[in-house]
Amino acid sequence: MVLFGLRNAARNKLRLVLVAVLIGLPYFLLLAMAAIGNAVERHTEGLLANVNNTVQLRARGSMGHVNMVGNQDILPQEALEHVRRIEHVVRVEPYLLAMTPTEGHNFGMIVGVVPGDTKRLESHGEAGNPRIIAGRDLTPEDTGKRVAVIGQGLARWAGIRPESLAGARLTLDLKRTHPVIFALDRPPATLEIVGIYASGYVFGDMQLFMPLDTFREIYGVPEGVSWLYAQADSSANLATVERRLRELLGAQAHRERRLARRGADAERGVLRDDPGGARARARDRYAESARRLR
Repeated sequence: MVLFGLRNAARNKLRLVLVAVLIGLPYFLLLAMAAIGNAVERHTEGLLANVNNTVQLRARGSMGHVNMVGNQDILPQEALEHVRRIEHVVRVEPYLLAMTPTEGHNFGMIVGVVPGDTKRLESHGEAGNPRIIAGRDLTPEDTGKRVAVIGQGLARWAGIRPESLAGARLTLDLKRTHPVIFALDRPPATLEIVGIYASGYVFGDMQLFMPLDTFREIYGVPEGVSWLYAQADSSANLATVERRLRELLGAQAHRERRLARRGADAERGVLRDDPGGARARARDRYAESARRLR
């Protein structure tokens, strides 16, 4: 009976092929759709983990630049530890920021980051990790060293050229002032420029990145942070992370804003003459606020 069936099927090879195709095609399509579905699911999971999953924090009412008139308030160091303990937060990146006059009313941005963290450019959505066009990037081995990566615009102003980068130096004069920059009673600091980057826009190229510990030493900021970037494990959990951040730090941010409003004029005057003492008093107030959150 089996032999008869096989012999009958072989009589018309075209019919055999058509039947085989008609039977096999649905299974092939099913397998293809399953493979496409798995690929889309993996891609979606990747997007959830890497897109729209980060929130920026800074002291309310302040840009967090340590020498910017009216915007020098920063977050207390305790805020960093609070954020790190929040569920679904997988990465926290602290920043410290300052400004330096260049020519006329222009200025450059000075940024302290942990080597290896994302180098986000201020403004324009804080685009990150610009392209290195000469030299190298910061590495963990640079921690605590007086080295920096500079934007091509700021490098051009300082007379630093990509073809002669070896041995390039830039000296920061912390006592220079500007309509929006007050002087700090700190000595000049010379940095070795190890890399030049290109961001794709003018203001992005007027910035400089140095190790966070080096920034603290140069600017006399032993604790506290200008900005915090908290990355959630998924964009689906970002709202939960943000809600928890408001619960932990919202009252503190309001308190910092009220303190700044009450003594803004007096504080700015003191900072110009005695930045270390005023900043120490500010840190004491922030620490007191943080203790009340515990």
